[in-house]
Amino acid sequence: MKKAICIMLSLVLCAVLLCACQSAKSDGAEETQAAASAATAEEFAEGYFGVIAGYEPGTAGSSLKQALAAYGAVSFAAEHSLDTADVPAMRDAMLAAWEGLDAGTKTAFDENLFGIAGLIDECFSDYDSVSGVFEDAGVGEKMRALSESSEAKAAWETLFANTLTMGNSDD
Repeated sequence: MKKAICIMLSLVLCAVLLCACQSAKSDGAEETQAAASAATAEEFAEGYFGVIAGYEPGTAGSSLKQALAAYGAVSFAAEHSLDTADVPAMRDAMLAAWEGLDAGTKTAFDENLFGIAGLIDECFSDYDSVSGVFEDAGVGEKMRALSESSEAKAAWETLFANTLTMGNSDD
């Protein structure tokens, strides 16, 4: 009887150790995948800076263009899993993209960023209050799905926080 109990305990211990090893392998694979999905400087220039800089407030259709830019920014962050990206590498890519932009694009981005960020924040806190503008822009259901995703929210928050500190040291 004692021998059978010892064998059972040994088997259970082996199973626990195998599960722990498998979990460590999975974590490493996820980190590799996250690092691989970080955006390049070119992707930041086109998919983030260019999208936000790409509309003029106060012009005809600007609220629809702002909604499209908000959708584009959150979609970009989520597609590149920026909440799990290597932050120093992401910041380097962002800074390289920024330095490659012309002065007009930089100015437009600076002028538009906080308006778009405010709209995005409203999406994550109360999507129904702003759903109409996204529906009119043709991305209502897509933005609703993003607004309900905790991963998309975390990705956007990571992107926005690093935009505000882009070029600053980590000190």
